[in-house]
Amino acid sequence: MFTLLNSREWVEDAGRLAKGSSQSGLLLLHQLPPESVCVKHQCIICCHGTEMALLEEDIRRIEELGFVRGRFSVEYKGLTVLMNNRGRCVFHDGERCTIYSSRPAGCRLYPVVFDENIGAASIDILCPYSTEFLLTPSATRESLSLYRAVIEDARARKKKRRKNQSVLKQTE
Repeated sequence: MFTLLNSREWVEDAGRLAKGSSQSGLLLLHQLPPESVCVKHQCIICCHGTEMALLEEDIRRIEELGFVRGRFSVEYKGLTVLMNNRGRCVFHDGERCTIYSSRPAGCRLYPVVFDENIGAASIDILCPYSTEFLLTPSATRESLSLYRAVIEDARARKKKRRKNQSVLKQTE
């Protein structure tokens, strides 16, 4: 799945995929309907031990709700990801997502994920109700778009860190 950067080659492949795209930015991600599979089964398994990557756009949207970045996100292997509290997403209170209408793009799309091993979108087999979801062409495009955006955000943060380190060294 795309949530973790694990090799230089993978990042280079992602860059080639992103450059070949005729689309820019994220597509509008679908929202779960009121009678979604997750709601129907009262399932919150994906909220436990999450490593959901956050886009800068997700972070800004959550900050607009009054949350402070360092209280809901952490840097992990080159990505900014959701923080966990008591084994689950910091925004899950044990019964529901407290920021559901403003949740991150990856949460909106789940259980559709970008599987880096096959280089394509798939339904996450860790979802206990995965067989009740369809991998539609729209969800496939959204997954690839999200994957590209996560890679670009990670690259931009890395570039910004390098620039800041360079400035610090010059002032010493």
